[in-house]
Amino acid sequence: MRETQEMVTEQTRFDLIKGVFTPEEAHEIMTNLLMKKINFHEMRDLSQQIRFGLKDETSLQRIEELKASLVTLQELVKKAKLSERNLKLESNLSVEFI
Repeated sequence: MRETQEMVTEQTRFDLIKGVFTPEEAHEIMTNLLMKKINFHEMRDLSQQIRFGLKDETSLQRIEELKASLVTLQELVKKAKLSERNLKLESNLSVEFI
């Protein structure tokens, strides 16, 4: 437990995704990640509407951005398949106290 406490600083970074993947693997990883984020924002918007009768404009905007990312991802995967190439994915998560 003490090691974990010592590792926590004002800003901490995690390697969320790191590696080379087939187009199919990359598609699965990224689609799942993006869909989880879309679902999060849909639930957040729904909660806001139920509790306050208002749409969560920030979440609605983020949903549109994430859906656009899904379209781009599909294009990249298609291109990778056609060229018989793998995809290198890297994603870092940065957490800091504010």
